[in-house]
Amino acid sequence: MSRGHFVIGLRRIAPMVLFALFAVAATWPLAGSISTRLPLANEEARTVPYFNLWTLAWNIQCVEQGGTVFSSRYWDAPIFFPEQNCLAMSEAQPLTMALAPIKWMTDNHALTYNLYFLLSLTLNGWVTWLVLRRQGIGVAVALAGGIAMLFLPAVHWQAGVLQLVPIWAIVWSIDGLRRILVPIIQRIEARGGAQETSTDEAGAKAISPASEPVSNSITSSNRYWKDGLRLALAVTAVFWMCVHHGVFLVVIFSLSAPLFFVTNFSRETLKSLFLAASVLLCTVGPIAWRHHQVNQQFGFARDHEVVEQLSGQVTDYGTYYGKSMIAPAEGLRPWHLSPGWSKVALGLLGGLLGIVGAIQRKRVLFLLCVGMVSLALSLGTNLQIGDWNIWDFLAGYVPGLAQVRSAYRFCYFVQIVSVLLAAEALHLGWQKRATLVKPWLKWPLTFLLTAALGWMALDPWPPSMRLCVLPSTSESWPSKLSSTTDGAVLFLPMLSDGTVRDFEPTAEWMIQLLPTGKAMVNGYSGFFPESNLELARQIATNGMDKSMQKQLVSIGIRYVVVTSSYVGHGDDDWSEMKLLSDPTESVWLYQLPNLSSYSQTSKP
Repeated sequence: MSRGHFVIGLRRIAPMVLFALFAVAATWPLAGSISTRLPLANEEARTVPYFNLWTLAWNIQCVEQGGTVFSSRYWDAPIFFPEQNCLAMSEAQPLTMALAPIKWMTDNHALTYNLYFLLSLTLNGWVTWLVLRRQGIGVAVALAGGIAMLFLPAVHWQAGVLQLVPIWAIVWSIDGLRRILVPIIQRIEARGGAQETSTDEAGAKAISPASEPVSNSITSSNRYWKDGLRLALAVTAVFWMCVHHGVFLVVIFSLSAPLFFVTNFSRETLKSLFLAASVLLCTVGPIAWRHHQVNQQFGFARDHEVVEQLSGQVTDYGTYYGKSMIAPAEGLRPWHLSPGWSKVALGLLGGLLGIVGAIQRKRVLFLLCVGMVSLALSLGTNLQIGDWNIWDFLAGYVPGLAQVRSAYRFCYFVQIVSVLLAAEALHLGWQKRATLVKPWLKWPLTFLLTAALGWMALDPWPPSMRLCVLPSTSESWPSKLSSTTDGAVLFLPMLSDGTVRDFEPTAEWMIQLLPTGKAMVNGYSGFFPESNLELARQIATNGMDKSMQKQLVSIGIRYVVVTSSYVGHGDDDWSEMKLLSDPTESVWLYQLPNLSSYSQTSKP
């Protein structure tokens, strides 16, 4: 390898190493307990991290058993027995299948989970760096923008929700659609008299050899299919990591892009969009269709009151990490949506400079549209014009939006745009510094710009990461179940309602039972099938009497695990069940009699 190739390779690797180090620093002390703890952040209970650990383990198990997202077996996760397609009741996160080699090498699901978590943060910064460099933005500003994206408050505020952590594909998608829309926006500006002669690609030619060479946007016949494929892959990655983020992205793009379509499409742009749509039909279509089928089958939809509680307000954009930017912290709402003072100030400056034409207007206007649409949608049901509620209207027409609970999570897109706009403003500052005629002004301006870079990159610094312990592995009942015959497992107590904290034991049981290959009647997910909730209510009313035992056996349930918190244990109804575990333990494992036993005892 020549020295030149080595230097280019080093330039490509060094930023990712830097972002990895910042990811470790931003999530400390996670790295010190990377195989024994999980990130919790502001989550009130361990339920969601446990559930995501189970989802990751299920995806890896499906890889080991030859399952794919296109097979029914993959979606028939072993919860809510005997219902099917239960994985589609929440986030499947099929991209975590790619983590199977890490699990095989480490034999540790928690370590695999945490490495994916840290890799996601690293990619958040690295992909942002690549996008900014492709736009011709300098090294210092691109690095600061990548670090700022890695430190995005929305991500660290809800770091316990694993599927919300990787936002790198969203950044990639925004850049992908922008590249397709560039020719259209150029024509708009030409008709409006704007005197912009440079393009993104022309600026990109000026960056280091490590960047990707770009051909002329008008004359290159290869650009259009490449741009279409790039956009399709980016949006596919979004859906494969978080379906809800994918739905958000499609809604935002659908409402933002038409604002630029004031002239006819070019044939090349249509080709790019058609190619992207065709690829997405193959890569995202099966996943979206499975979720749609399940939602239709079970009638899943969020109540208006629930969405209203989880809709943002404009004042929520004045707080982050429980801190208020403009008022006393007492009495704050629980939704902290601000990206911080640095991104707000510099992002607004970047947007203003784009509007007046001081920087590339076409790029900035697109980002502003994405940001404003996202901010409006984050208000959820609070966004109303007279008697017309915009959220309810969209939920009636956009597939998947009626199943969204936390409308305020559109703030992720607002914060992403704020970082990209802030980078635009700082890039202009560095350009102006290089053209100053009076040398004595360069040093003060350099100092101010350097301070602004550090401010954007590191403010606000996330609070120390809260961690949670892993589920217990000392119980003996899982090993006993592994050696038994087929049959589903019921855990008592079985909940028909409750808070997220109440379902913490359920999520723990899901993790403990998964290696046994048994399906369980209980479960936790974004939605609960009504049949499962009704069974829980029947057990709460009737206990485990003979008729309930017979009903359980008739649907394929053979084992009952009873914990010390179940108040109905110890009645005579348990006498005919076979106790498989040590009576001295705090968890009892029973085997239900077969149906023939019930028929014999019922004879006169």
